[in-house]
Amino acid sequence: MIISGVVVTAEGVTNVIGSREAHYEIKVKNDEAIKGVILSTDGMHGASSKFEEDLLTVINAIDLENGLEQICQEYKDIQKDDMTIIALRKINGKNNYSKMISSILNNEDFSGMSNFEISKVLLQGIEEGIKEKNAFIVNKLLSIREIKRIDFGREKIGDLISLMFKVDFQDGEVYQKLLSIMRSSKI
Repeated sequence: MIISGVVVTAEGVTNVIGSREAHYEIKVKNDEAIKGVILSTDGMHGASSKFEEDLLTVINAIDLENGLEQICQEYKDIQKDDMTIIALRKINGKNNYSKMISSILNNEDFSGMSNFEISKVLLQGIEEGIKEKNAFIVNKLLSIREIKRIDFGREKIGDLISLMFKVDFQDGEVYQKLLSIMRSSKI
């Protein structure tokens, strides 16, 4: 479970399955701070010391399915058991992205947004900046992406580079940054 950007892991479930004396309790919890839930089998845990960090990267990725696929590919050679992941992510669909982009560009507080929402807003803002051929906006949004450690994924970065060519936006600094981001992407 991801609560306010922290991965909360629990191993109790596997210890009681099949036990005759399993006790359980149902609790209802406010989901306001919960950004997503990832359930994974023990084949995933222990495969890497950075598993929790990888999960945070994936739950905040724009393409959740591709991010999960990348983790499975990365871990398949080092895992010692079956690997299964079930991932759920809370999406707030009521956002005004133009207003959110404006807030980010004006250095207003956006701490109430999840990293997933920030990812979507930044990506949309970068696309708009490229279409408008505005290097300042694109560079500012790319720097925020770096500070927040958001990984758009190689495919989305490739789309941004293609868009630069399509609209004839020739800015070497932006192009080099996008190439660097693409090379360092984990998803």
